[in-house]
Amino acid sequence: MNEGPDSMRGFRRLRAALLLLLLAPALALAWKLSEAGKPFTHAGSGYSVQFPVGWKYNKLAFSDESGATRDGPFLQAIYVDFRAHKTAFKSLKQASSATMLPQDLAEKLVADMTKERGLENVTTLGSEPAELAGQPAFRLSFEYRAPVERGAVRFREVVVGTVNARGLYLLGYRAPVIRYFERDLAAFDATLTSFAINLPSTGK
Repeated sequence: MNEGPDSMRGFRRLRAALLLLLLAPALALAWKLSEAGKPFTHAGSGYSVQFPVGWKYNKLAFSDESGATRDGPFLQAIYVDFRAHKTAFKSLKQASSATMLPQDLAEKLVADMTKERGLENVTTLGSEPAELAGQPAFRLSFEYRAPVERGAVRFREVVVGTVNARGLYLLGYRAPVIRYFERDLAAFDATLTSFAINLPSTGK
């Protein structure tokens, strides 16, 4: 399919945003290169995940979130986000629980992300049962437009989530609809199969 002027302008905005990110010292993170058989483990939140081999990854500061990217965070990102129940939907001032149904979690998550990020023109594309780390989960897909100050680029995002006694675990993938989303979706699906939740031993 031919790309029109609007698509090309959107792509140029993405490339410019990526260049700014790479050049900004304040945003320079200590990215690590993902290697086969060496999953990232977040001890505090009790999860491990094998990010795509060759992608750059890091634990994000001031949060229980980790993320990986191939070409830059504005072009594609696979992320893991752990949320304690009491602050699971902070923007809505609502909690989650270990007994919440997957479809209820998905509905609240869309509302929370929309408010938290200031997203525009949010469209839910699908919400269906899934499995994550061997537990019942939801798989949610939606599109939205980033705010004008962030380029007004249209993104597509997929989030798979589950809960246990500790909190809400989310494994997601987002990328611009133009060029990137479909290209790296398979890498996200492969990452899903590696995700594990390691509950601490309670002893005797």
